[in-house]
Amino acid sequence: MLAGSLIAVLVKKIFIGRKWMNKKLLMVFVVCSVSFFCHFLLDAIPHKDYAIKSEFLFLSSVYLLIDMMIGSCIILFVFREPLMHFLRVVVSVNVSKIEVADNLKLASPFFLASLGVFFNILPDVFMVLKRILGMDFYILSQLEIFHNAMHSNIFPDLFWGWASQISFSFMVVVLLVRLVFKVENKIYSWLAVEEAERILSEVSQDREIEK
Repeated sequence: MLAGSLIAVLVKKIFIGRKWMNKKLLMVFVVCSVSFFCHFLLDAIPHKDYAIKSEFLFLSSVYLLIDMMIGSCIILFVFREPLMHFLRVVVSVNVSKIEVADNLKLASPFFLASLGVFFNILPDVFMVLKRILGMDFYILSQLEIFHNAMHSNIFPDLFWGWASQISFSFMVVVLLVRLVFKVENKIYSWLAVEEAERILSEVSQDREIEK
């Protein structure tokens, strides 16, 4: 979850202010595809994994829910400012279209992070559909083969498994906090430039009308 949100912020940082055709669609595509394949790269690193055998299924489900709750809380905290801009749009009354558009632009890192999180955990969702729910589609079978081939066969003990994952998570959170702050400032600067261009355009139009 954290890796997916980090990928989203990095992509957003690269794309901000660039005048590319279909920029938004391209940005979404890059976030989704990179986040999806990043899952397999992370699986290649030795780590402590969940047991999906029937006798451990309940316990693994509890651990999974705890993991997802912790990850969600961290992501909501890091992206609290973009989330607040989105909520302003939701509850906004009698505001201009420009204000709504600006708030949505400021909320975009949260949207992208949500996509990054979803696509980063999607390969495991497919494995649940295949192994636990018994959905045996060709695509799921081929994906499971690729997933197993990429997955590390080294399973560290409890201490080293937790140590490596906590260290990785801490590093990602630090990067996220720094990058989200920079991206927010970059969006503010971009919006300031757009506002200046709008004002200049209105002034020039007024002058033309006066003439």
